[in-house]
Amino acid sequence: MSSIETVNARPTKGGRHAHRTQSAAERCPLCGSAISAETRARLDEKLRAELAKAEESLRVQFAREQQRAATKAATEIARAKTDAAAQVEKARREATKAAAAALQPKLAEAVAQAVQTERTKAYGEKLALEQQLEEMKRKLQRKSAHDIGEPAEVDLHTMLASAFPEDVISRVAKGVRGADVIIDVIYEGNTAGKIILDSKDHLRLSNKFTQKLRADQLSEGADFALLSTTRFPAGKEQVHIQDNVIVASPARILALIELLRRLVIQSYIQRLSIEARNEKAEAIFAFVVSPACCDLIERIGKLTGELDAIDRAETVAHEKVWTSTVFSSASR
Repeated sequence: MSSIETVNARPTKGGRHAHRTQSAAERCPLCGSAISAETRARLDEKLRAELAKAEESLRVQFAREQQRAATKAATEIARAKTDAAAQVEKARREATKAAAAALQPKLAEAVAQAVQTERTKAYGEKLALEQQLEEMKRKLQRKSAHDIGEPAEVDLHTMLASAFPEDVISRVAKGVRGADVIIDVIYEGNTAGKIILDSKDHLRLSNKFTQKLRADQLSEGADFALLSTTRFPAGKEQVHIQDNVIVASPARILALIELLRRLVIQSYIQRLSIEARNEKAEAIFAFVVSPACCDLIERIGKLTGELDAIDRAETVAHEKVWTSTVFSSASR
């Protein structure tokens, strides 16, 4: 500062005041006294110190503001990154959902095509099996009824002869009218009674079978007549009475013959009259179709099935052992 202007406020006449400028020496603006060069130097030094202090304070404050701004900016950036990640994840989920929704019709179409392919394949296999079945039917139709049922008759005769060796069991000769198998029940060397059996292996059970067997029973004077077959009327199974003939599954024949033999022998011992024997037969028929007898036969069938399963398993095991032994010997 080169000069300080001071104003003399003394009023002049007429209300005016005059200004006087001193340029020879600087004066204090407060008291108006002159400022020396030394004082001026101290003032300048003090002013520079104050300016330096103010500059340093401003620099520190500016650094703090910069630090706050940087921290705030970092926080904002982190928050922006988090929001951006959330937006990206949301967009990804929405895109996945939209893609799944878009693929759903294609997947449904693919599944429908696969199902249709399998159905077509199954239908083709069914047609092939039906053709094979029809071919087998045509082959069977070229055989006589006796040729069809003869193997079953042979098996039935063999089974009964093995189960009841004390009885006289005979097969009716081919071409001779009558039942397939006749059992003469023997008790203490005498014929106590007679049981006749027919075996039918047909696609359905005809009333003619039971009517014919009933006529054979009357002509033979047999106590009971049984028809062995795998076909039953609708709603019937295992054991059924038709035309006073016992219609039974082959698996139930042995158990029924055992029961009927006991009745024949009991009737023979007691020498029942014809009426009593008929009553006894009716009681037996009632017992045969009763739940107790069906349960007994069912249990016998289950046990027979379990024994057959054990035999088959044992046979398979023997075949495996035999096969492994043969292969082992051949490899040596």
